[in-house]
Amino acid sequence: MNKIYFMDQSKFEASLMLSISLIIVGSFIYGFMSRPIVFYHVYTSIKYNEIVNSRKDNLKIALQTRNSGASKTYLWLVIDFYNLTLIDPKGIEVLVKNGVSRIFIPWLSQPSKLGYESYDIEFSFLDNSSYSLILFSVYENNQYDFLSRFHNSFAVYIPERPTALIFKNIDGFTFIRLQKK
Repeated sequence: MNKIYFMDQSKFEASLMLSISLIIVGSFIYGFMSRPIVFYHVYTSIKYNEIVNSRKDNLKIALQTRNSGASKTYLWLVIDFYNLTLIDPKGIEVLVKNGVSRIFIPWLSQPSKLGYESYDIEFSFLDNSSYSLILFSVYENNQYDFLSRFHNSFAVYIPERPTALIFKNIDGFTFIRLQKK
């Protein structure tokens, strides 16, 4: 009698292990099938080799993202900038280290097949600086619920050009957008 009970328990354990394995495999398949695929770049209306007068104009840029995946994802839009002052949006904490400033913007990227979502930022140039630089990147933001963290673990982030803007000072208050330094 005891052996029959042992065999029944081993069948139960085997079916439990099979069920757990199927759940894990199913979760991974679901994660890959529904993962967020985020494309990102920085946009400005200033063309290459176009001149900007810093006395008249501020630098307006748009951080653009598009999620072509099947699930939402929480992101950090990260902007590193050098020789620029953040004008808008106000109230964002600017971290400064070794002369380079950095801001983090929390962002929810919804799945969309249609187009880009934008976040507008405005900077002013520091006069008499040789170069001004903006670098844009995205990172996963895991400060939210379990399901969001699960989707973030499968997310793919694809930078599109440009993700950086370089401006050279050509005389005191005049800057030109460069393709390369």
